[in-house]
Amino acid sequence: MRVFAEDDIGWMYASYKKGAFGPVFPPGLSGPEFREEAARFMGRQQRAWTVMARMRGSQSAQWPIGLVAGVADGHKLFPHALWYPWASERNILEGVLGFLRAATDAGYLVIIPSGDKYRPFFTKLMRYGILKRVGVIPSWFSESEAADQSHEGPGTDAMFFYARKKP
Repeated sequence: MRVFAEDDIGWMYASYKKGAFGPVFPPGLSGPEFREEAARFMGRQQRAWTVMARMRGSQSAQWPIGLVAGVADGHKLFPHALWYPWASERNILEGVLGFLRAATDAGYLVIIPSGDKYRPFFTKLMRYGILKRVGVIPSWFSESEAADQSHEGPGTDAMFFYARKKP
């Protein structure tokens, strides 16, 4: 994992051309248009990281498999991940584990609201001992959040999970 850099927009565009980021960016953007939209989107994020994975057959070479952007409120971090189409399920699992470890090592209390669609994934992370479940807040996601963050729709309940560094 590394801090998101402007050069990473090229990787975002490659994944956009393969159909990723549907609800985040409108369809049919040219390279320069996408760069503008991506810069605007990333400008709204307080923190952003590029998630890296080892390339098959290599011990050291890595390539980007997604990005995690989020809002920080003091020591609390509310992240949202966007995965590139070439990220495998294993890449995503390892990427999330790495992100959560790095974020908690940096002192963040990571708070994740999840709709039904992603709840099984976060429940799986609970079995690894890195996440804990807090509870459900009814009708958590607004219409704009549902569209921007790939949730099921407005009024969707959210199951909250958190991760923090063990004392």
